[in-house]
Amino acid sequence: MKRVLLACVLLLLTLCVGAAGFNKATYYSAANNTCGATLKTKMRTIINGYCDGSKFSQISYGSGYLNGVWGAFVTTDCRPGTTTIIDRYSNITSFTVGDDQAGNYKREGDVYNREHSFPKSWFGGSTSAGAGTDLFHVYPTDGYVNNQRGDYPFGEVANPTYSSAGGYSKLGPCSYPGYAGKVFEPNDEWKGDFARSYFYMVTCYESDIVGWYNSYSSSTYVDEVLDGTTYPAFKTWYLNMMLKWAQNDPVDAIEIARNEAVMAKQHNRNPFIDFPGLEQYIWGTLKTTNVSISNYVDPYNGTPPTPTPSITLSPTSASVVVNSTVALTATTQNANGASVTWLSSNTSVATISNGVVTGVAAGTATITASIEVSGTTYSATCVVTVTSGGTTIEGDYVKVTSAP
Repeated sequence: MKRVLLACVLLLLTLCVGAAGFNKATYYSAANNTCGATLKTKMRTIINGYCDGSKFSQISYGSGYLNGVWGAFVTTDCRPGTTTIIDRYSNITSFTVGDDQAGNYKREGDVYNREHSFPKSWFGGSTSAGAGTDLFHVYPTDGYVNNQRGDYPFGEVANPTYSSAGGYSKLGPCSYPGYAGKVFEPNDEWKGDFARSYFYMVTCYESDIVGWYNSYSSSTYVDEVLDGTTYPAFKTWYLNMMLKWAQNDPVDAIEIARNEAVMAKQHNRNPFIDFPGLEQYIWGTLKTTNVSISNYVDPYNGTPPTPTPSITLSPTSASVVVNSTVALTATTQNANGASVTWLSSNTSVATISNGVVTGVAAGTATITASIEVSGTTYSATCVVTVTSGGTTIEGDYVKVTSAP
């Protein structure tokens, strides 16, 4: 154990030196001035690509004493200054790294194992590459409690059917609105950590998650968490819960140190640890506000930028015949109750009233919907083409009719 402790000390010293020279503004510069789905994709390119000139390093799953992922836990998940494991599922354990890993278990406190907080079955079970050994979601946890969790989603439980010692972790029907199936609730002190792990997973593996959903929904609970898209990626109930967890349990010193330790192993980072509250710029109240990487403001701790108002029109182009109408829909965000103002660029061709366009004469007109917030005007447009309709001959005159 003295050799393990010495290894911990030397590696932690190395991490401290590396962290001191790290420049977040440079590393994440490609994501500057983006938001929402675009920001998520930019972050994916950064964290799933290159770091310090070296490619993403694949760690082996490892089967022996302190090999692969097991060995990584020496620096990623030991209590500071010790060789004992930080256990995120149980608060009664004091596992010695290496000595108490894997093996058989009959009760809580027997051994620790490698927990995929984003369950392996949700991405096919492979531990040979990618998500299977990605330390940003693989943690050491009590083997018995981990087995109780299985591949159930995380959630909140009011009436548990199983609890770890002292009610630290719980299993049972979900009490969080939007889902009633069985879930596993980690302790409050780790909920934000797991939320940031999940934000990382759907970002780093953005190009894979639709395939995971399509391939494993029928046999796992992945479809209770993911929605089958790259953005927003999560089901509404799960996203809302993760945003809540991230806010209530903010980034702490343990996560920051772990981010550096993982960086040293696999040469990428978790941006949701580097930028506390980043999830708000992707999915939350700031998803229409561009993020400033060099002058980042944590929306949970400080004065965040005011969410940028926006307005969109649907459709953005339309056709209507003379004396007929077509309805447009204006959608606003962060408008602070501002009313929509409508304008037609050519009222001799088309008029507009409360979103309803009336064709007057053949031609084109641009319809503009605007809002004014704090002295700034935000607009969206739709190009409307007006046609004269068809004609039919009846006796001695021409009758103008609308197109069918």
